[in-house]
Amino acid sequence: MTIKVKKFSADWCSSCKTLSRNLEGKSYEELNVADEEIAKEARENGIRNLPTTLFYKDDVLALKKVGVFSAKEYDDIVEKLLETAP
Repeated sequence: MTIKVKKFSADWCSSCKTLSRNLEGKSYEELNVADEEIAKEARENGIRNLPTTLFYKDDVLALKKVGVFSAKEYDDIVEKLLETAP
């Protein structure tokens, strides 16, 4: 079982910077919507607000979280995803 995390953000987004600080040392892929390919992926995933973090379990979207959250919340989400059956 694998958990992957993608965080969509932008350089101008202060909440995105806060979330990056909160998640320092955590495993996630940072995707900046200033890049046209990333912006396209964001649109395809229905992302309308930043920051938006997508949690995947075995390559299937398990949770979409919008806004800022703590490192503890990140850990709790990952732990819960790992505990639940596929």
